[in-house]
Amino acid sequence: MTEPATVLLVEDERGSLITLTVLLESEGYQVMACETAEMALNYMAAEEPLDLVLSDFKLPDGSGLQVSWALKKISPDAAFILTTGYASVETAVEAVNEGAFAYHVKPVDMDALLSSVRNAIKQRRLMIENRSLL
Repeated sequence: MTEPATVLLVEDERGSLITLTVLLESEGYQVMACETAEMALNYMAAEEPLDLVLSDFKLPDGSGLQVSWALKKISPDAAFILTTGYASVETAVEAVNEGAFAYHVKPVDMDALLSSVRNAIKQRRLMIENRSLL
């Protein structure tokens, strides 16, 4: 049996943080919830293994893209999904250019978000498995 995936959730809106944590845990994921970019960066700096980071774009002390940049340096194989209540073409293009697996506009369609999470983790695991076969 496969070990449950670890998800770092970065969301400053308390209600959304709780809802997403419960949703992801109900799907069997191990969730570490953070409310700021600094908390997320500290968690990643501790080198805890991560499969996915799900981050809000606008955080009280930075942006989800800053979290993405740090993730690339610390855990380059981990997937990244961005959510935002401030959608724009520029933000979407920047997120994709920075390697985001998906970009979701708030209010988030939970089924679509879960589908993105599942697919991102599946793709990450296949990439690691393929690398180990080489």
